[in-house]
Amino acid sequence: MTPAKSMGNLHAQERLGELYAKAIQIGHAEVMRLFLLAAIALPLLPGQPKDLYQERDADGFGNIKWGMTVAEAKAAFPGLREPERSELTSGAFEERLIQPVLMIGSVVMTVSIQTKVDSDLITRIVLKLSSSVQHRKTAFQFLSNNLIQKYGRPSHHDTAPRSRMKEEMEVWALPSTTITLDWREESASKFRLLDITYEATDKLLSPFL
Repeated sequence: MTPAKSMGNLHAQERLGELYAKAIQIGHAEVMRLFLLAAIALPLLPGQPKDLYQERDADGFGNIKWGMTVAEAKAAFPGLREPERSELTSGAFEERLIQPVLMIGSVVMTVSIQTKVDSDLITRIVLKLSSSVQHRKTAFQFLSNNLIQKYGRPSHHDTAPRSRMKEEMEVWALPSTTITLDWREESASKFRLLDITYEATDKLLSPFL
């Protein structure tokens, strides 16, 4: 950032403080409205870092935090329910709770909340694209853009076109969580998959285990 831009941003912040103080003193609705508009616009001033508001970590997904028990999550969020049949998933995880419908923008997904086998602590959450969604590659790009806006560029990006299978994967390696966005499609067998997997890192889990 150049000295001129830095001084410009400093003056803008000082001006916001003056407006806010005046609004408190006189209770003027119009001054408060102007203050709020200026506060919203401040992050967009030239010279502000683009990733200033990006998150650097995730300790779960939404309000489901790593280390919560299944009972705690179920009590806190009545919309969660137990699956009709509990199944082992890849990596010896067990599905314990589900949310049948989750909207991310216009993309319909289901939520699978998982624990390791013989554990009651939530350490993995998988968002699965609904079978009703036809344009999965478009959905992949939409979800990828959302994750990039929130956490920055992925740590790893892999595209693996094979003879019959198309696959694209992006991974965000955060201190407490690994986020994997995975799209796979095989035209011959009509196999289609699009998942976002949030998984607690071993370093985070050590105090719980």
